[in-house]
Amino acid sequence: MDAERVKRGCIRKKGGGQKSRLSTPRLRLFFILIYLKCYPTYDVLGILFDLDGGNCCDWVKRLLPVLEATLGEKQVLPARKIRTVEEFLQRFPAEKDLLIDGTERRTQRSSKPKTERKHFSGKQGCHTRKNIVMSNPERKILFVSPTKAGHYHDKKMFDKETSFRSIPPECHLWLDKGFQGVQHVHKNIMMPKKKPKNGTLTAAEKEENRVISALRMPIENAFAGLKRMNCLYNVYRNRNGQDDKFIFLAAGLWNLNLEYR
Repeated sequence: MDAERVKRGCIRKKGGGQKSRLSTPRLRLFFILIYLKCYPTYDVLGILFDLDGGNCCDWVKRLLPVLEATLGEKQVLPARKIRTVEEFLQRFPAEKDLLIDGTERRTQRSSKPKTERKHFSGKQGCHTRKNIVMSNPERKILFVSPTKAGHYHDKKMFDKETSFRSIPPECHLWLDKGFQGVQHVHKNIMMPKKKPKNGTLTAAEKEENRVISALRMPIENAFAGLKRMNCLYNVYRNRNGQDDKFIFLAAGLWNLNLEYR
């Protein structure tokens, strides 16, 4: 059909056709930020911007990479892969204290039994997706691991992620009790003591645990900053894989927010 129209000379002029509802860069930025912040359905988003659901889906797919490129130019996106100690020192030369923890978010229950079992988190009692996140004491997110199904344990994800092996030995890692065993791999570990079986912690050990937990609080604040974006707080309903893009962009937006405080 198009070939016949070209043959007859029916060629649309440049700029012809219906004008876009999202005609300016500012409006497009507002559109994609509203989607990440409020996480509405495409039908609701279409009502807000006078579009239909299909157009909203197309615009989201088109604008997510643009937002990622913009945050990349601002140099606020976290690392996704660190291959060597030299690369770590090049990216984070001043970081000596690193706070590491896992974060989960709910996802819809799959109709496939294998996937349903894989996503079930016994810790949360629901179906989740999770990442291991590394931040500094100033709450800036430095690294986000690839997204995994919720049944993976924090320690198992830490062991499988090769980027953590590139952390220099002089850096102090602040972890919670879910990472028991990491102290055998990295010497500078700050972790609360676990109560021994059929025993109790001393008053000094309890006080030390309280101090360590207080000093680890910045990473919990970073998680709260991430989940101000409802795409990470509400139940995830898109296809597997897009949530990895969501947490990556949310981390970049959180880091950008810290720069303007």
